[in-house]
Amino acid sequence: MEIAASKNISKQQVIDVISKTQVDAQIQGENNGDVPKSTISYEQQLRAIEPKVVQVIEHKNEPSPKK
Repeated sequence: MEIAASKNISKQQVIDVISKTQVDAQIQGENNGDVPKSTISYEQQLRAIEPKVVQVIEHKNEPSPKK
């Protein structure tokens, strides 16, 4: 997030790009027969994955515990 902030890219823009990339990879896997086809729309998949992306970003931004 620090790099994105230094380039004037918002947290939401980062979340959107990561979410779209993940959904595109899922669809590609479906088309290749690697994973079962989903019955939900692209937009629904984006809404479903966004909270998971946010969770990962927030976890990565937590300070490491000092030893």
